[in-house]
Amino acid sequence: MGVRRRKEPPAPPPPPRGIVLDGSNVTASAHRSAPLRVRAAMAWCSSWGPGLPVVVFFDHATLRRFGEALAEDVLAAVRDAGGEARVAEPNSSADPLLLALAAESRSLLVTNDRFWDFEDLRRDVITLQFVCEQETFRVYEEATWFLPSGAARRVGLDAIRRGAPD
Repeated sequence: MGVRRRKEPPAPPPPPRGIVLDGSNVTASAHRSAPLRVRAAMAWCSSWGPGLPVVVFFDHATLRRFGEALAEDVLAAVRDAGGEARVAEPNSSADPLLLALAAESRSLLVTNDRFWDFEDLRRDVITLQFVCEQETFRVYEEATWFLPSGAARRVGLDAIRRGAPD
């Protein structure tokens, strides 16, 4: 019987080139506190990845639910924090857009969705879940990297930030 060699841990993913934030998840179950939640999420983005571009996606229905004035306050919270706000077309989901942008731009996708309906689109995307209440935005210590093969792997946030050499 031979000596078993320990399997080397896989390399972490390359560091992200941006952050894509699921604004509909951030503001879920919120109404008047929605701008506060967005500001808290944007503050986390700028502290975790200083200088990284941040794009915040909203479903059209999410903003419509707020009404015109509150929706503008939510979008202003994104812009005021240096982010770019995008809104999905009416009657369509932002999920494919979130995944496509995250994959194309090699961005960290901050969302609570698992994207079971879009397994092919989530390949090579790193998702990070969070808890958001009022002005508190807290992310989990590990993210999920949906590998190009379709498998998933948990990766610590420090490893994601450092990344693997390109």
